Order: sequence, then C-alpha cells, then structure tokens
Amino acid sequence: MANAGKKVKILESHEHPGDLGQCSTMKILLVHGLGRTPMSMMGLSNYRDQSGYQIEFFGYTAFAESYEQIVTRLRDRFRLLSTQCPYEIVAHSLGGILTRSTQALSRSLPAILRY
Repeated sequence: MANAGKKVKILESHEHPGDLGQCSTMKILLVHGLGRTPMSMMGLSNYRDQSGYQIEFFGYTAFAESYEQIVTRLRDRFRLLSTQCPYEIVAHSLGGILTRSTQALSRSLPAILRY
C-alpha cells in the first residue's frame, strides 16, 4: 500500500493548518456522514492526496453535539479556509446536509457548493 504509515492530522475548527497565504495546491475538506468518522473518508483522501490536493478532515459526533453546534464549528472551519488557499468541500450524507446548512446561514462566505 503506497500510503502505509502516512500520518493524517484531523484538525478541529480551532486548530490552524499553518502557513497562511502559502498556497501551492487546492485544499479539499472532507466531511463524513452520520455514524461515521473522518477515517471513513480515507480512501478518497488517499486518492485525492496522490492527485496533488491538500486534504483536511472535519469530524463531528452527532450523538454528542447538537446540529447547531456542528454547523457553527463547520462555519468556523469554512471561514478559516476562506482566508487561506482556494478550497473545495466533499461531503457524504449528513455531512452534505451540514455543509448546505452552513452555506445557507453564512452568506458572507464565498459560494462553495457545486451540484
């Protein structure tokens, strides 16, 4: 396996990935679905990482956080990303609903959704 032993850092909304303004690649934020963890997106992460994208994850626990808390954290992450490099969001299941809710509540963010 090409990525065996590779370390993946799962950033929380308050963590900073480093080097603002130093963009050499597009960032992709992966948002998992209900009952899953960021690790469920590893296959896609490995594929996109090999394609030259910088991958980040957004994790949440639907049973321990309210919907509003998760959307607020995700909004904060979008705001942080929007001050850095260009970015895209790839979301699955509830992650997609959270992403759409965040975008609807955050009109100040750049448009990020593609259908």
